[in-house]
Amino acid sequence: MRLMLSIVLVVLAAVAGQAKTNRLLRTTAELRSVLAETRRISVPFALSGVVEQPPLSRYAGFTLVDDSGAVCLYRGLRTARQTMQPGDRISVSGETAFYNKEQQHIYARCDKLDVLSRGTPPTVREVRCADLWSGAFDFRLVTVCGTVRNAFRDEIDPAFVILILSDDTAAIPVIIRTQASSAELDAYIGAEIRITCLCNPHSNGTRLHLGRFLGLHSLSDITLLHDVGHDAFDVPDLSVLQNKSTHEIITAGRHKVLGRVVTRWNGGQRLILETAAGTFVNVEVRTGRFPDVGQAIEASGIPETDLFRLSLAHASWRTATDDVPPPRKPQRLAVSEIFAATNGLSKIRADLHGSPLSVCGTIRNSFKPQAGEWRLLLEGDGQSIPVDVSACSGSQIPDIGATVRMTGVCVIDSDLQGLASSFPRIRDVFLVVNRPDDVTILAAAPYWTPTRLGAVIGALAAILLGILLWNISPRLHVRRKALELEREIANSIETELRFHERTRLATELHDSISQNLTGVALALDEVDEALEPGNETARARLDIAARTLKSC
Repeated sequence: MRLMLSIVLVVLAAVAGQAKTNRLLRTTAELRSVLAETRRISVPFALSGVVEQPPLSRYAGFTLVDDSGAVCLYRGLRTARQTMQPGDRISVSGETAFYNKEQQHIYARCDKLDVLSRGTPPTVREVRCADLWSGAFDFRLVTVCGTVRNAFRDEIDPAFVILILSDDTAAIPVIIRTQASSAELDAYIGAEIRITCLCNPHSNGTRLHLGRFLGLHSLSDITLLHDVGHDAFDVPDLSVLQNKSTHEIITAGRHKVLGRVVTRWNGGQRLILETAAGTFVNVEVRTGRFPDVGQAIEASGIPETDLFRLSLAHASWRTATDDVPPPRKPQRLAVSEIFAATNGLSKIRADLHGSPLSVCGTIRNSFKPQAGEWRLLLEGDGQSIPVDVSACSGSQIPDIGATVRMTGVCVIDSDLQGLASSFPRIRDVFLVVNRPDDVTILAAAPYWTPTRLGAVIGALAAILLGILLWNISPRLHVRRKALELEREIANSIETELRFHERTRLATELHDSISQNLTGVALALDEVDEALEPGNETARARLDIAARTLKSC
């Protein structure tokens, strides 16, 4: 009886707990909390509110707004054909369910939907990017204006492209389903646009930690305020950002800079400009035609920084006619002076970035960091530095082991401050040789370099091995023939010995039998003589036997 009572109490407690866990949700705020935080399924809800964003397709979601906020809902099989308009007041009921069980993605499925009344579309608010990150506009239609800092196709899901939209307050990603080409996407970089779309508080896709983003249905929903193609150079000068904070720099729109190309690398796509003020600016040029070293240009792009200089990304350029500073005279430095030492620790001299340097050393290695680039490892005073010699042809590149003087521009290649980097790090330090004449061979590489010495040693070893095999081969052949001859002689001797032995045995056997038969014949003669007269039959048989024996 007590056991039955215990079982009943446990069952009642479980039912009460399940009822408490899956209590009916009455507000969008409660449902949004379940969807975003607990991610529990089979949680029932019954809501009423105003439609702000109706479904744009049969399987698309729609947003419902009440006094507690907004939430995104999806029609179930029973409600898939029901239509609604912005401003309609509706009541819905349903429960949370999986739409991707493996990744534990859930959604709010509406099993019942009733349109209570028709209404006017709600007013869409125009907000800043920073307002979106506050959470006050989750699942709400908003209008945002800003500058496109980057545009690229999603590597994880190529059906979507991502725009990075920023204003002077913050930046936010915009996700669009489109098959636009890379050239079409590049046309938006640096453009000022206006979009009206839904602010999503989190992603239910592969990028679980993306955070808030704007979801746009197509590129045609973008309104261009200032087209890059026409207004690329009608923008502020980059110098106005010289004393600005990092946040102000990475949220600024397109800026321009005028200067002389000091050097370029990465196939010409990345270059350094020296301005009239004597400052150096890194510029990343879009694919296409690239300027030459020494050319005066004006570049327009998206400002970025590595925390100790300004840079322009996704830049377009044009030839400039304004005066630019003449080339600087190269500084003669040892390789070790590029990496100054403080308290026994080596450090990079950031002040040398963009400066022409003349250094001496010995070539220790060569490598290709990527297609179209060729670098040498120059060693001097116990330190080494890579030197980009892509401007030289194959015959103009010194051999490993040569002592050279190289004149090139010092490049400190680092990450840039942006959405992908909270604190930029220096990736590499190297020199870039602009012309073949900037490489002077002070001492040719010794003929017996490790490579050549290894080749000669290998060749000699191969020759010695061939000679050894050539000498061993006849000896092995002669030895094999001698062994065969020895076997033939041994077989011949063995055969002859067997023949002689058989002959001897046959002779001895024949002589022994003849003697025995003669003895038997004599004995028969004696028996014949000993027979009494009248025993003619026996005597005749003995006579036959005696004649037979004598004939053998």
